[in-house]
Amino acid sequence: MYDSSDLQYVPSAAKKTRQTLINTALPLFLTHGYNGIGINQILKTAKLSKGAFYHHFSSKIELYEEAVSPFFLDPVEQLDLEQMQHLPLKEIRKLLSIHYSNMPNHISKNSNIDMTRYLASYFEAQSLLPSLKASLEAHYNRLIELIANKTNQEREIFPKVATAHARNIIGALEGQFLLDALVKK
Repeated sequence: MYDSSDLQYVPSAAKKTRQTLINTALPLFLTHGYNGIGINQILKTAKLSKGAFYHHFSSKIELYEEAVSPFFLDPVEQLDLEQMQHLPLKEIRKLLSIHYSNMPNHISKNSNIDMTRYLASYFEAQSLLPSLKASLEAHYNRLIELIANKTNQEREIFPKVATAHARNIIGALEGQFLLDALVKK
């Protein structure tokens, strides 16, 4: 007898096809850039038809956004800013330092691209996807505010100084991340 509840755990063919397109496109976009890869190359690699593509996406930029946005947002969203609010500033800095030092290994493991290509793809995605840029900007603003508030609480300094301090902390970590990406230890 047919039981439709058995189907809830099996992705539909359409979902599988959509995911195949995304999974195929991501490494191609990361490796070649948005302008360096075309829909036909993605479809050839995925072994799918144009009809399958246009059934799921109206344009290459739509596929690009769905493929690369999670890749760049996931590491940022791994930081639990809500939980960090309850930590002392010293612990927040330690947690951020660990997070940034683990990112190159995480990126290389999950994408098979080198860090230079990752950085190029990261900035390309921000320039092409305003929603991604806005999400990243919002995250950094929340992080700056969190660190500034914690700095102000613990050190009782002026808010502008606390904000500058927060930006310096993040800037130093981002700078170390960039340096580690460019220069082997």
